[in-house]
Amino acid sequence: MNKTESIDLKNLVKEYKYESTTDKIRELKHSKIIREDITKMIELKKKYNRLKEKNLRNMVEKHCSFLYKNYTNIFNKIYKDNIDLNLFNKFLLVLEKIEEGECDQHQASVEVGKVLKEIYIDSAMREGNKLDKKKKKKPVKSRKAKSISWNEFKKMNGD
Repeated sequence: MNKTESIDLKNLVKEYKYESTTDKIRELKHSKIIREDITKMIELKKKYNRLKEKNLRNMVEKHCSFLYKNYTNIFNKIYKDNIDLNLFNKFLLVLEKIEEGECDQHQASVEVGKVLKEIYIDSAMREGNKLDKKKKKKPVKSRKAKSISWNEFKKMNGD
């Protein structure tokens, strides 16, 4: 984050009432446990992929109980392979930065926002540019105009 962004962020924080959770995040330090449970889940799913779905699910819930009990939505998305683990890792790294005192929740929010911008806005812009280039490659056929007199035009239009 550059100096201008930092100043803008401080002004926003002052202007709006907010609840600081930075200290709570630093106290709880969940990122390490979350990462461990995700690693366990991936290993269990690979090792026991031939088990019946229900049995595998129960086993993963038991061995990754912290993630299951505290972050059920994340647990389900990772279990069902509905989340990009590389992206999730970026978010965990930002959480670790808060826990280690490298940044506060507001600075981390800016970092996460930049990652999301990369994913959604920048990728949409790239896709749009690709489509624009495709359209430019196709030449537009133009027809040669036929010269007609005023009288011929009037006859064609029923006057």
